[in-house]
Formats: sequence, structure tokens, C-alpha cells
Amino acid sequence: MIDYLKNILTRLKKHSQNLDKIELFVDRSWIFIDRNQNNHEYIFERDGKLIMSYNGLVNVGNWRLLATNKLLIDRITDKLLLNNIFLNSDILILQKNGTDDEPFILIDEQIVKNHNYLTYLNELDTKLIDEDDKKNKHPRITRNNKIVGDHLQIGDILSNDNQVFANGTFIHLYSKNKFFEIENNIIKSIYYLQYFKYNNNGNVVKLKFKVKILDNLFEGDELIFEQNDNLKIPIHENFTVTSNEKYSYKIKVNEDYIIYKSYPEIFNLFILGLFIFIFLLVIVILVSSKF
Repeated sequence: MIDYLKNILTRLKKHSQNLDKIELFVDRSWIFIDRNQNNHEYIFERDGKLIMSYNGLVNVGNWRLLATNKLLIDRITDKLLLNNIFLNSDILILQKNGTDDEPFILIDEQIVKNHNYLTYLNELDTKLIDEDDKKNKHPRITRNNKIVGDHLQIGDILSNDNQVFANGTFIHLYSKNKFFEIENNIIKSIYYLQYFKYNNNGNVVKLKFKVKILDNLFEGDELIFEQNDNLKIPIHENFTVTSNEKYSYKIKVNEDYIIYKSYPEIFNLFILGLFIFIFLLVIVILVSSKF
């Protein structure tokens, strides 16, 4: 776990604030979790007092920020000179000067849920890497194995920030439901995952489709169906599904749930309207011929 933490902190260090940004850590409650999983509360008061609480028992020490941007704290039982490893508004990570000891980690328990600082740091690392990657829009596979690039097409060859040949399914950095099938850094297919509503005997359920174009269903698109005793999908029979944008399609699927017939409901209305128009036109012609 220590090596994992060090790897993340190495990447995060460039995003850290300096300790001279004291507004980030003074006059607020920080939680330190010791090796025995005991919670200690630390409050760095603006006047230099260090309030330390454990199980309701309080000790008052002192803290001071040195000109070298190191933190000197007096905990009554010991005095520590600490280097800043990482600081933001949610977490403060310090380490004993001149050592490679396990970092001294203080968290805002309102932000770092369940005191799980590793999960918090990992999510922050992922977020910051994605933000860095968004600045470079060159078509490629990023360090977080996401796809970057505009107007990507099947057959495009992508560079890879990880310096390896990529194979598998990857998601687009900007669009959480756009997917790419990649083989040796070459785009083999592009698709979206989208839900459409289906009226299952009076109970409206959501069906997930693998589609080429959002809000559209075409022949060859696929219903991603998980077996459900309460849900029966008609095979080789017409049924209607509706997107969140209120676009309705009448479709037929085969045994593999691949769509082989699809047309929008508005097409039905057009045909009906055309039929009515022709019918009325015929009547008008017949009536006119009698006069």
C-alpha cells in the first residue's frame, strides 16, 4: 500500500499547494488515523496553537511554518519537522524531514468519505490526468486508457500515451457512453450505449441498445439483453421503443437480439397521412366526375 501511495503522490505533487497557503489548513478540523486505526483530531489555530484531541482528551501544542516552507509541530510528547508532500482543501500529507517514513495524512472527513484517503487520492489522480489530457486533443489513447480526438473514424490509427499496443474496448474521454473497439491501436468499431423505454405489459422498462448514432435505431444495431423472467422480448415480431428524446421506433430483432427491421413511428404517421390524402383525393375526383 505504501508503494501504491507513493506512486500516486509522485504524480499529484505538481498539483499541490504550498504550506504558505495557510488558509487551506488553519482554523479547521483535520482527522489523522494512526496505525491502529484510531482517529485523532488536529486543529492548527491561527495563533500557533495546535489542538490535539483523542477520545475527548485534549492536549495543546504548537505549530510554526518555517521560512524553508517546512512545518515544525510540538505535540508535547515529541517535536516533528515535516515536509509538505501534498496539500489541497481536502487533504494534507506531510512527511518527517530527512526520512522515507510513512506519510502523516490528515483529512477533512466531510469530504474524504469513510476516511478512505486512498480512494480519494486515486479519484483525484484520475480527474487531474483527464484534465491534463483534455488540453491535448491529438487523437490518441490517454494514460487512463480513454480515447481523445474529434471526428474519429473506423480505421484511424491512434497514438498511445502508454507506449504499448492497445486492444479491447475503450471509452471516449468527453462522452461517457461512446465506445471504441481497438485492435493494435486501430479503431475497428465505434458505438454508443443508450437506453430506450419499452412498455412490457403495462410496466415501462429500460432496454439498453448498442447503436451507431444516438437517438436512432438502425438495422444491425444490437439490443444488450440480460435474461429476466419478468421481461419477455418479442423475437421476429414488431415492438416499439422510445428514447429519452421521445423518438419512437418500431423494430424487429432476431434470436441474437440484432435489429433487422427498424423504422421510426413518425414514418407510420406519414404513411397513414398519405393514405388518407389519397383516399380523399379519390373521393373528390369521383364526386367531381359526376358533375
